[in-house]
This record gives sequence, C-alpha cells and structure tokens, in this order.
Amino acid sequence: MKQCFIIGNGLSRNQYDLNSIPVTTFGSNTIYRTYLPTFLVAQDPEILMGMSRDGIHTVFVPRVRRRPVSQRLNIPNIQLIEPLPGQHFEFLLSGEWCIILAARLGYTHLHLIGFDGGPLHADRGKTASNQTLDWCESNLSRYETFEKDLIQHFPWLTITHDDYFMQDYK
Repeated sequence: MKQCFIIGNGLSRNQYDLNSIPVTTFGSNTIYRTYLPTFLVAQDPEILMGMSRDGIHTVFVPRVRRRPVSQRLNIPNIQLIEPLPGQHFEFLLSGEWCIILAARLGYTHLHLIGFDGGPLHADRGKTASNQTLDWCESNLSRYETFEKDLIQHFPWLTITHDDYFMQDYK
C-alpha cells in the first residue's frame, strides 16, 4: 500500500497539523505560502507567476496549461502532468490534477483533506483561469464523475475523504 494525502485549499485544512503528516503530500496553488507539500501543482498563470517571484523551484503543471506562461516563469523545474485519456472534463481544477498526479505516480491510497468546496477556498477570486466564482466551484456530482473516470484508469485506487468534504459548496 502506497498512500499519500492530497491537501485542498479549503478552510478545513487549518484543522490539521500538515507538518505532522507522515507520508507524501500533494497540494496546489498558494498552499506553498503556509505549507510546502512534497508535490506542488498549479495551472493558473497568475499563481505560477507568484510562485516564480517567490522562488519555487519545482511545480507540476498540466500539459494543456503550460504554454501560455512558460517563457515568463523563473521556475527551474516545471514538470508536466498528462491528462487522462477520454476524461469527462476538458478543464480540471488544480486539486483534481493533484489526484491524477498521485495516481500516475503509483499511489494506491489517496486521502483527501481540505476539499471543502464553495467560495471560502484560499484561492477563490477572479484569476486568469476563473473569471467567475461559479465556474471554479466543484460540486459533489463533479467529483463523483471525476473519481469514476480515475478508477477506470487506475482500478486499484482507493480514495477517502475527510468529514469536511464538499461541506461549503452552495
């Protein structure tokens, strides 16, 4: 069993001592300002520019999102994440890309914490890739579809959620 934690940017992540997690962690976007996960994922150009200014050395970026900003970034190690063949959603949120990356790296037990959903998310607001708050709010149905797609490609995968999962979705 190869397990990891995928840390979302919901307010509930503050309920956890992230530094005491004894296994590999995945996180996205501005989580690095308070906690640097083992694997950091981002796709929004503004967030990537902030990472560049803040001296982040390694970030994982979805292949479909890398081109628009790659020339302006001062991030020495940009790794690309491949999409799932035939995935239902053309655009995935950064937390979903963390899940794909973990599965692609061979993790079999993924524990999701801080995936509260809703507008109280650490990175909510208008950015280059989300011009409305409605667009960037995943609902439970979306995650169920996404997880179903994931299990089709990685049938050995087990995904668990904390008690805060999608609690703030409107």
